Amino acid sequence: MFREIPTVNRLLQKKWNDKDQQIHLQKLKNAKSTFNIKKRRSSSRRISKSTSKKDKIQEDRFKQIERDNKILLQKMRRIMKNHSGVNLPFEKGSLNKGMRKKQLADITLANYQLLQRLQDKKSNYNVLKWEKDRIDNKKLAQRIGIFSSTMVDPAHSKSKQALPTLKNPRESTTRMTKKRMKKNYQTELQPLEFPSSFPKRAKTTTRKRKRTIATPEEDGDKAKDLDLAKVCSIPEEREVIFQASKNDGKKYEVEISQTEDKMFIAAANKVKHSEHYLIELEKEKGEEILKEFNNNFQVILDNLKVISRRLVLLNPNINDPKRANTTRNRTRKKNFRKLNKRGNASQPSLRPGTVNSPSGDLMGVMPETARPVSPTQNTNDLQA
Repeated sequence: MFREIPTVNRLLQKKWNDKDQQIHLQKLKNAKSTFNIKKRRSSSRRISKSTSKKDKIQEDRFKQIERDNKILLQKMRRIMKNHSGVNLPFEKGSLNKGMRKKQLADITLANYQLLQRLQDKKSNYNVLKWEKDRIDNKKLAQRIGIFSSTMVDPAHSKSKQALPTLKNPRESTTRMTKKRMKKNYQTELQPLEFPSSFPKRAKTTTRKRKRTIATPEEDGDKAKDLDLAKVCSIPEEREVIFQASKNDGKKYEVEISQTEDKMFIAAANKVKHSEHYLIELEKEKGEEILKEFNNNFQVILDNLKVISRRLVLLNPNINDPKRANTTRNRTRKKNFRKLNKRGNASQPSLRPGTVNSPSGDLMGVMPETARPVSPTQNTNDLQA
């Protein structure tokens, strides 16, 4: 502290040190003692001071209780005077009632969705096919076998692997019983007769025999239950213009309907409802097609075909034999033959009117493909 430290100005440094010393001495003079060195007071005075504090706290507590009692008394007087009608009956309830209701609703919805999936799932096995195969196998076994039918049918034949029955030694077997048992054994395990020569096979012919497979008969009620709006996903708010049945190898239910801006041509198999087709058109385009058919719905029904799992509406001008020999068609065929001789002719289009498929992207009317045009002929004559 008092060592000599080199400074720039020794006089100023001495002056600063003296000032710091005075400040330090002044702080020591003003410091207060941490110990109470004064004479202690008597214990009686200290006890009286503590008791007075307790009495004050208890007095404040009594005042607070008295004030609360006054407030409660005022409320009771007000209720007795005004006769408050708020007197709700006590009802027992559970705090978990809302949560239990929500869980029950979720479980019910999940069960309903599971039931829908089970009902919509198709079976992997066909019982009708099993029954048909069993009948065919039984007939085939009867044709090629030399044993009786009871030996072929497992329901009537005895199992060769069955264990023999134990005989009771006390039971008496007579001579006739043994003979009858021996006879039954021979008839079941021996052939009925051994033919000297097997029958000759019938001559085979190249003509194919038409095979018919028994299908379940169509009930009238089943056809009535067919709802094309539900099967083909058509709006319920539609106007049905035409509805009829069509037999094109399979029986279909055909319906032509329209809404404010759309026209629908729907067809569904009466037996197999999953086989359904839909043609969706703009209303203006549908009216143009109706004009081409002269609003004859029977002609539209005749020109509807199912080709390669697609519902196709053929052009009436090409399918109608009366119109096939018109001047335009003759000119078209003549120009096509000319171009074919030159070697640059392409296949002429038949212009399918409307095409739709459940698995394809073709919706509504297909545009007419390009036709070959002769350089000497006007293009207006070849327009569709």
